[in-house]
Amino acid sequence: VSGGGFLSPKTSSLINGVGYPLYNGLGMTEVGVTSVELSPRVEQRLKGSIGKPLYGVEYRIQHREGANPEDNSGELYVKSPVIHVEEIIGGVRKPTELVDGFYPTGDIATIDNQGNYYLKGRIKDTIILANGENVFPDEIEYYFKGVKNIRNMVCLGAKHPGDSEEKITLVCEVENTIGDEDIKKINEDIKSINNTLPSEKKVQVILIDKSPLPMSGSMKVKRFVLKEAIEKGNGDFLDLNGNKKDHQVSFEGFAKEDVAKVVKKVTKLFAKNLTLPEFKIGPDDVWNTDLGGDSMSYIEMVQNLDKEFKLTIPEDLYGILLSVHDFAKQILVMEKESGALSSEKKKSKAKGNSSSSEKKEKK
Repeated sequence: VSGGGFLSPKTSSLINGVGYPLYNGLGMTEVGVTSVELSPRVEQRLKGSIGKPLYGVEYRIQHREGANPEDNSGELYVKSPVIHVEEIIGGVRKPTELVDGFYPTGDIATIDNQGNYYLKGRIKDTIILANGENVFPDEIEYYFKGVKNIRNMVCLGAKHPGDSEEKITLVCEVENTIGDEDIKKINEDIKSINNTLPSEKKVQVILIDKSPLPMSGSMKVKRFVLKEAIEKGNGDFLDLNGNKKDHQVSFEGFAKEDVAKVVKKVTKLFAKNLTLPEFKIGPDDVWNTDLGGDSMSYIEMVQNLDKEFKLTIPEDLYGILLSVHDFAKQILVMEKESGALSSEKKKSKAKGNSSSSEKKEKK
């Protein structure tokens, strides 16, 4: 029996398909089990209904104020003789708060013409788009469950830095063993599926969390924790939409090709020393607090940088240079001073050719 919330159609099909009759219902600590889809016909059970209220139980759907009249979804209220009678919050006992004898479940539900109820998701997780459309994250996650190389994922609504409205955001957790090509394939697969969805269900932002997704004791992803992290813009996510935040280190005065080349090499060395895939290393991530590096591995990494770029980073900068961009800027400065930059060599060569031409003209 499934009774803790929205049941994925894929899960229902899989469990019933291998021969275990799976019955979907509604059960909560506060009200007990109040309904179950009791049909012996698998076709009926696969529709995802939680059935009809059991004897002595009454359901009511409370529609949101200002909601679209054609939208028959709303919060599910339960009236039952077995609702809990009081709660202890912060050491204080208080009676259960009911509305006309009904307990607000916090679940969004709908009802069909036969009187069967269906759960859509939790109110607190519902994404309200700029046009007032309600989007249920649990439904959207279902479409992307088969994408290869994704260990776990969650859909949520979040206001990204600079945005005034929530966007449908898909956050993915992937294995450390995958590389850049696998990341590109994940992005392509998600976008391919996204193109088949109705406009109100299309994912607007795709992120890869560099850390494992935060889980609750019931093994559900803590959406509110991720939402807070995204809205604070803490840099823990790889944005597959290509949105970049402003970097703290300025590379003014250096050719873009030189900057890109050095940043790429430094990132590779960071990844090697930290035993992390490159996509988990942001250019402004701090060695210890963001990437989990320690002082010993830091010294080893700096020595590897010295060998790679054939230079010696001053020891008085140890502990000050902490990110890929920090080291890249220092290396570019040192290479410029030594004339080792490709752009500097080109200028020097161009200047030499110009001098040679002038000499020929004089002759």
